[in-house]
Amino acid sequence: MAAHKEVTRLSLFNGTSLPASGILTSSGIDLSLAQNGYFAVEISVCGGSRINVTYLVSITGVTFGTPTSATSIVTHMTGTSGPSSNGWDIYTFTPELGKLMKIKIAEQAGTAGAVFVDLALA
Repeated sequence: MAAHKEVTRLSLFNGTSLPASGILTSSGIDLSLAQNGYFAVEISVCGGSRINVTYLVSITGVTFGTPTSATSIVTHMTGTSGPSSNGWDIYTFTPELGKLMKIKIAEQAGTAGAVFVDLALA
């Protein structure tokens, strides 16, 4: 029987202001925390912002980039997105192998707002 592995939760952006057409990038996240390769983000968007969420990976821990085969975690999320139309949802994704990862949020509507992003790794 395999050892029990707790889910690791990291709060990346907690009500962080996102300027119109602005970009937020998290600090590097140690991918060894995700021993089973499971990733999910819980996102809440407030205000009139429309965001795209992507990830950057680094093998060396120095240079981060978006791999050619990468897909966005979510595109065009707004304050009325999600199952209850309240700007909240959870998305799972599978990043390419690397040592570190960063989460990048880009505001696309030209409207300032606030974002909340939590990352779960298992």
